[in-house]
Amino acid sequence: MSLCYTNRMPFSIYTAISYTCWIILFSIWIISALGSKKTVKRTDLGRSFLSTILITIGFTLIFDYHLSSVFAIPLLPHSVAIGRFGMALTILSCIFAIAARYTLGRNWAGAVTTLKEHHELAQTGPYRIVRHPIYTGFLFGAIGTALTIGTVASACGVTLLLIAFLTRIPTEEHLMMTQFPNTYPAYRKGTKMLIPFVW
Repeated sequence: MSLCYTNRMPFSIYTAISYTCWIILFSIWIISALGSKKTVKRTDLGRSFLSTILITIGFTLIFDYHLSSVFAIPLLPHSVAIGRFGMALTILSCIFAIAARYTLGRNWAGAVTTLKEHHELAQTGPYRIVRHPIYTGFLFGAIGTALTIGTVASACGVTLLLIAFLTRIPTEEHLMMTQFPNTYPAYRKGTKMLIPFVW
């Protein structure tokens, strides 16, 4: 495996490619956010703020595993097999999240859980597989990137992201149940939350 060494941990080409995928994803997020519909309802700003903080810390731990000598300790061996698998998982997950973002279109809420003007319930594309495909893509992309890094910091980052998503999802589900009382219950019953066909 091709490695370039920093002062503490090896930085692999698989991590570099994974980071590039995230840069592309976040660039698309920023650009596409400009076309979102007008917000007509916001819910639980405290919970949204908490989850946003957790997401920020989580990604910081994944993108900067030199935060401390304690967090930078290796958790997994640096191997070609793990690196390639993590990189592939990151690539596929980022593509999945981007596809979900474009399926959601102008109904996308951003950092705060909101209801948009003339909000539409997405049930096509990745939304046919899971109810929260953007979170699915982010979570599995983070897992993939963490595998290429293999440190305690990256594992903690993934954990914080999962906690953040599980904090935010109930609020979003309640909003959808309120807005689409005739269609969302059936959609929720027939479609898994985060992991296709499992959970």
